[in-house]
Amino acid sequence: MKLLLFGRHFDAFNERVGPLQATTEYFASASADEAQEALVDDWLVRASRANLHHIQDVLTGLSERSRDPERTEILPLINLVEVIRTSASPSLHRSTDWLAWLMCANAALANGRTTRQFLDRINHLPALVPTITATLDKARFDITLPTNLWPIGAPLGLTSRPGQKALVATNGRGLLTLACDGVVIDLLHPHFVEGSVQTFVRHRVPGGPEVTRPCMPYHSRWNHKFNHLTWTPMAPLLGSVTGSFKLIEQAWREAAALRGYAQRIVAYVPVDRRRHSSASAAELPFAQVSNVVLGDEYENALSFLHEAMHSKLAVLMSARRLHEHGRERAFRHPWMDVARPAEGVLLGAHAFVNIMVLARRILQNHPGWSPAERTLDRRRPEVRQALEELRRMTLTADGDAFVTRLEELFQEAEGL
Repeated sequence: MKLLLFGRHFDAFNERVGPLQATTEYFASASADEAQEALVDDWLVRASRANLHHIQDVLTGLSERSRDPERTEILPLINLVEVIRTSASPSLHRSTDWLAWLMCANAALANGRTTRQFLDRINHLPALVPTITATLDKARFDITLPTNLWPIGAPLGLTSRPGQKALVATNGRGLLTLACDGVVIDLLHPHFVEGSVQTFVRHRVPGGPEVTRPCMPYHSRWNHKFNHLTWTPMAPLLGSVTGSFKLIEQAWREAAALRGYAQRIVAYVPVDRRRHSSASAAELPFAQVSNVVLGDEYENALSFLHEAMHSKLAVLMSARRLHEHGRERAFRHPWMDVARPAEGVLLGAHAFVNIMVLARRILQNHPGWSPAERTLDRRRPEVRQALEELRRMTLTADGDAFVTRLEELFQEAEGL
């Protein structure tokens, strides 16, 4: 997860945002702590605000330098950015949708110039904000309907043309209204991804993550993993996800709070119902795509935990250096038969050692349970090899503390 301020150097970004106060060791384990999570929230709010402050400066500069009607229409959005920036709500600044949008804006301005792509991102703000905060209850924005929204409007009976005005409104409860040419349509829980707004069927697992069943490919980088799908009613998916999180909570109560790093699960059922696969990507923080094998809550739980740990480590790596290596592919780990950057080894060791800990804790409640035994037997040599590779790296003080904690977790998983 890269929240760097429009391509600025890592150190310059963190100097502006300020230090992450949570301990490095905290990020090594799936166990959650309220006090530490409050410190994570504080850092994410500060990082979001730093980016927004720069966006506000860019927008103000555009409005002052140009009389171009296309650009002067962004004037109302300057105030909207100010409303978001002054909000201290972690639920806003930490949400998957918001961080995804923020990183898209970062990418658009990474070259230091204001681009058409950036202005397109800004035009999404009125459609995006209602989905992540209720602070703009009944807010209305007179804007030009962005080109990116046209694919939504056409199938739902809303026609639009370049430069045409549209009214965007929200009731603050996830319902977005688009009105144009006398046609009014409602979108329930619109979702921002891949530079456009899409609609998904969404359900909230009580006390757990949001589960969606996508109506189209979710992310281009994941399509190769999830291109053989079968239709499944939502109820079995929800039941399986709920059962998997209950399994985690019963075995490892502290890890149940990981839902902050698994805010959204895009649930597929594979044609081969025995095949598990999952993925996460920096472009969608705290979200994951998982093949949900109905009736196999244990393997599903391992997938959910695995991807949540990637999200947790991504926050740490956005705020602190763990090693002195660049992106060179100079290291090996047992999960891919190619050389990998240092981050690849860190991510693998981190996820799988926590999977081992979960399996060990399940065995404490259910001695001899064969699925958990098989997990430990399979992952033990892999994690040991990865930890040895980490010790061959040039680690920073934070990196050394992190790996030391991983080694302690490995010993816990071994029952030592």
